[in-house]
Amino acid sequence: MLADNWIIPLSILFLLGLALEIPVLTILALAMGLLLGAAAFWRDRVLNGVSYSRRLHFRRGFPGEDINVRIEVKNEKLLPIPWLIASDLWPRAAAPVGDDSLENSHLPGFGRLVNVLRMPPLGQVRREYRLRLEKRGVYPLGPVRLETGDPFGLYAAHKEAGEADTITIYPELADIRRFELPSASPFGERRVRRHLFEDPSRPMGVRDYQLTDEFRRVHWPATARTGKMQSKVYEPTAERVMVLCLNTATSKRHWEGVYPEILEHLVRTAAAVAYQVTQDGYQVGLVSNATMSNSDQPYRILPGRSNQQLALLLTALAGVTPLVGLPFHRYLLRELPKLPYGTVMLVITAVVDELLLETLFEACQHGRKVVLLSVAEEPPPTIKGIQTIHMPYQEVESQAVAK
Repeated sequence: MLADNWIIPLSILFLLGLALEIPVLTILALAMGLLLGAAAFWRDRVLNGVSYSRRLHFRRGFPGEDINVRIEVKNEKLLPIPWLIASDLWPRAAAPVGDDSLENSHLPGFGRLVNVLRMPPLGQVRREYRLRLEKRGVYPLGPVRLETGDPFGLYAAHKEAGEADTITIYPELADIRRFELPSASPFGERRVRRHLFEDPSRPMGVRDYQLTDEFRRVHWPATARTGKMQSKVYEPTAERVMVLCLNTATSKRHWEGVYPEILEHLVRTAAAVAYQVTQDGYQVGLVSNATMSNSDQPYRILPGRSNQQLALLLTALAGVTPLVGLPFHRYLLRELPKLPYGTVMLVITAVVDELLLETLFEACQHGRKVVLLSVAEEPPPTIKGIQTIHMPYQEVESQAVAK
């Protein structure tokens, strides 16, 4: 019962003791009032100035690796806390080493990292844990629930604290054979006299507008200055640019469900290909009809030169969910106009049907180089202008890799 609910009964008891001249009732009512008031005062202020933080040495890693985390709880006030329970929501895929390290929670795949502490005035408590990464994914940490009470055990106080954190577990790299890919130049990026394709990130001048120019090519400041339509001119290059096109559907009708083992194999294969082609000097991007973790949007990562590009690709693959947004051929048709001419489209799929083959043939007709990497049991058909690679999924081998 709240302290406010005791005001009337205690007041009546106090007045009754005065009226009947019974000191015991008066003193009892006064003592209980002071006790409940002190407990309520403590309850309302005991969690002020209490902070909870996680210090992760690394936030990303591969399955089987260990990372360290330090939990810090601070009491930045003069009021001590006799007992404090910190219950932090934690993914079991990145659980602290130990059989009983996490308590059960209401969310599947998550437990609670519980610490029972005693906080002195202006005190700080630290706990160190070693986390074992087990399964790919992008996992949130928290929120943490702080719970305490007054020294008399009359009231409880609680609040949620701590900033949002995440741990990213990259997918394992599948053991795939090395393969050769088409490129515009065997020497990588260089300027060329022969016009292969233009890099929109490298404008080099303007020229008069032509009817075949796209609307986004118009240079509006030059148009306003000269009084007639002007178009941007981009530098011709022979960069090696690739976009990985990952089809996460594991059956011809994506609404029929997902085979988890095949999906994981597709993700591991895409991770291995991303690593290989990045080492070969390609600028690598990623598109997929899968939805991102904690979102309903599909992937679109543009090719880039950054040193963090591979980490960005692996992070995206770590968050692949079984939910498919669009049929793969429709998704490719939507993304095709956004890919620059000369781009190598490396399609990774477990389902090869007529609609997909027609879409890939259309991509070839529009100046894209297409490589089809199929993990289906049956080899893909031979299509003029499309390089095909057959790496059939082997359930036994994949289970051995997963172990």
